[in-house]
Formats: sequence, C-alpha cells, structure tokens
Amino acid sequence: MDSKIDLRKLEVYTFGSAADEFVQKVDKKTGMSYPFYEHYANKHEYIAKIGTLYWQLPGNVFCNKRLGHFLGEHYLPDFKKGLYRIKIGPEDATSRLYSYIADSSDDNGQDTQIAQKQAKVGQNSNIKMTAYEKAKQYDRMRRMKNLHSLSPADATA
Repeated sequence: MDSKIDLRKLEVYTFGSAADEFVQKVDKKTGMSYPFYEHYANKHEYIAKIGTLYWQLPGNVFCNKRLGHFLGEHYLPDFKKGLYRIKIGPEDATSRLYSYIADSSDDNGQDTQIAQKQAKVGQNSNIKMTAYEKAKQYDRMRRMKNLHSLSPADATA
C-alpha cells in the first residue's frame, strides 16, 4: 500500500484565520488546484482583518458583518444560519462546507427549510408550522441544548 498522502482530496476550512499564506499546487494532468480552501471571516474582527481579509489566500473568502473571534460564539451560530456571504471569489460562489451541513440533515435539507420557516413564523403570525415541523424543531432543540426536561409544548412557544 502506498503511504503517500493524496492532497487532491484535502479540504481546508478556516474561521478567523491570521494566516498570511497557504500552499496550493496544480495537478498537471487536470489543471485543478489543490488542496481546496474556503475561509470565513467576521468583517470587524481584528485577527481576520490582519489575516484572511488582508492577504490574498487561495480559495473563496466568505464574510459576515460581525465582531468576535470565538468559533462557538461568534462564527458557528451565524454560519449555521447561512449568514456568510462571498467576499473574495466569484459572485455566485456558494460555500462547500455549508452545503455539507445543509445536506447532512437526516431528512435531506428539511431541517434548513424548517429553520427558515420558523424565522418567517416569528415575523408573520399567519404562517403555521405543521406537527412534523414542530416535532423536528423540538428534536433539534433537545439535541442542541440537551434539555431533557423540555416538553413538546415548550418547543412551539
């Protein structure tokens, strides 16, 4: 068995990176660059300003108008909501990492659709959630917060 690592399969995702360079190679046969890079930065965050947003790095850069450097508090909640927009790269570029997360739900993206509908419900009381959507919302709340004492009625409040 060959112990050589195939970098053509490597995908690198950074959040608020201070890096000033990444190595990228080109496959001579296909002309494709590798490894694949995708960067996420908060526009008003100092580390991202001196790194990802300052240097020309390989890959697309997605940006959010936010302050903060902590991954769990300042990046992931907005990332899960799809709030990062293309800053450097083709205008129609979409995040590969976000597509993995959206496609990884157990019902082929319905979690994302339910979350979008839930946001609309808060804005418009005429939109009603189905029993299935309420159950999915309840399950998601239990998974995220590990609140075993939460009743299904609380999930719709």
